[in-house]
Amino acid sequence: MYSLGFWNIRGLNDLNKQKVVKWFMHNNRVGLFRLLETKLKPGNLLKKYTSICDGWSVSTNCSWHKGGRIWVLWKPSLFDIHFLSYSAQHIHMPKFSEECNAPWLWLGDFNTVLSPVERLGGSTSDAEMEHFQDCVFICCTEDIAAIGALFTWSNKQAPMDRVYSRLDRAMGNQE
Repeated sequence: MYSLGFWNIRGLNDLNKQKVVKWFMHNNRVGLFRLLETKLKPGNLLKKYTSICDGWSVSTNCSWHKGGRIWVLWKPSLFDIHFLSYSAQHIHMPKFSEECNAPWLWLGDFNTVLSPVERLGGSTSDAEMEHFQDCVFICCTEDIAAIGALFTWSNKQAPMDRVYSRLDRAMGNQE
């Protein structure tokens, strides 16, 4: 049985981070993996990719964002992945129907939270979350379990003004 992985990695140029990702993928028998915020130098994509997961397939949003903020990696023997759209903020890879009965996976930096508990410091309003909540409901998706910190973004201000939020996520339906 292979699992799905998700990691907001920041700084995949670092050889130690590459080793940790490779170790994590192997030891957790990951067959489909999403990396966010890689901050990878464009000229290093092929070298870093083969260093981490030689023999896997990869798709990134490098053509839409310098450094490719989002990577999707998968073992082609386990997953047949089709991509519908890309931008600097998302990679859309569903097989979606109005009945929500076909497999659908979406991931990215959504720039909003689903609930107030996903923000520490600062404030949230119902209006801020409403459109994202409606979209998640209409699409019949939910968060895919991830290992790691709940908060994926910080404004890096002084401690009294610091805000942490969960903006990066992977979601899918039951299929």
